[in-house]
Amino acid sequence: MPIYEYRCDNCGYQNSVLQKVNEQPLTICPKCGGNFRRLVSAPSIRFKGSGFYITDYKTNSNPSASNKSAEGNNTAQKGLPKEGSPKKDTLAS
Repeated sequence: MPIYEYRCDNCGYQNSVLQKVNEQPLTICPKCGGNFRRLVSAPSIRFKGSGFYITDYKTNSNPSASNKSAEGNNTAQKGLPKEGSPKKDTLAS
């Protein structure tokens, strides 16, 4: 059951009321008998656990960057210089 907030136009009395969704809204202030109106408020709902946040399903958005890093690892394993690294002179001067 949702909690609705009400405020009186005459005296300013404010109250939160637990009501069923299909129940009629309150119209009479319990303090002064004035006009009692339902307020619009943010829902008090909280999602906990995994699967509710974008970071739970984060994937690499740039697949070419992961391919380049994999290629760099393969060349280093073969004994070849990585891209951008200075090449060694193999001939003796």
